[in-house]
Amino acid sequence: MDVCWVVESGVIGWRCARNGVVMSSGKKRGKNPSVASGKISPRGFGSRGRSGSELQVPIGDVDRSEACEELFRWLRGAGASLNRVALAEFAGMRGVMALEDIEVGEVVCSVPQEMSLKLCDGGSNPGVAAVSVLDAIRQNSSPFAPALEMLPGMDDARAITDFFSEEELQNLQWPDLVEETNKRKRTLNTVYDRTEKLRSECSWDEFLWASFIVVSRAFTLQQKSGESVRCLVPLMDMFNHSSQSKTELRVRNGSCRVIAGEKLLAGQEVTFGYGGGRLSNKRLIQDYGFVQLNNPNDASIFLGQGRSVTSPYIQQRK
Repeated sequence: MDVCWVVESGVIGWRCARNGVVMSSGKKRGKNPSVASGKISPRGFGSRGRSGSELQVPIGDVDRSEACEELFRWLRGAGASLNRVALAEFAGMRGVMALEDIEVGEVVCSVPQEMSLKLCDGGSNPGVAAVSVLDAIRQNSSPFAPALEMLPGMDDARAITDFFSEEELQNLQWPDLVEETNKRKRTLNTVYDRTEKLRSECSWDEFLWASFIVVSRAFTLQQKSGESVRCLVPLMDMFNHSSQSKTELRVRNGSCRVIAGEKLLAGQEVTFGYGGGRLSNKRLIQDYGFVQLNNPNDASIFLGQGRSVTSPYIQQRK
């Protein structure tokens, strides 16, 4: 199974919340929760940690925004198991935090597969799925509105190479990445160019944003019929990447589950490796907009004189 990761557009008025890198406006941020007996309240209550000292793991700032609350209410109403996790901010980046200690092999959280937003056939041009994303956003009464409200914005999308100028691409000094980027843009353009209604309602950049949602956040899930379909699975697209994590995403018996591959402590960010932790920096920057320092899946990377690893558009992750 391929695991992938899904703006507020002033032009045509589509409404989606920004992601946690730029926290949503008007959100009331509480104090970092502390740990008591290996548990954290999502409301932030707690006391001193084990042995009278604070827990020695980074503790996130729990997201108490109305959009987040509505997402969790919506998912729980459909049978999702979310009591052990919360969305939180870690050093300026939104992620998923464990609310209690979780042992190896235990379910961290689960979301019914039926809650996924089906986009297109698994092998289709990502531009086709991008159109489905835009269509869902345009629906005033979309049943997936709580999930759509939590999607990242245009600023995050601009980190992927589809948004790089030709000069910036050449400055990467990464010929195969440049070739793959241009090939994908040509593929996307076949959808954008042939759809007059699409061109009249959204700009090329907005279409690229929707394709970013697809390549960075969509899952390819096998349906009961046996066909593979690209889907957006709420909450599951909010876990950050770590190639060192042993935690896994599994789909079984109609449920998308995150299974702890190592002991997780209350307050700890829960991550798993995108693509099973085997993605090269070429794939990471092309689809997700960041590079991993000392990536074991890479021999070397060259960023030339254009965007460097210190660029605000290229994030470094360990």
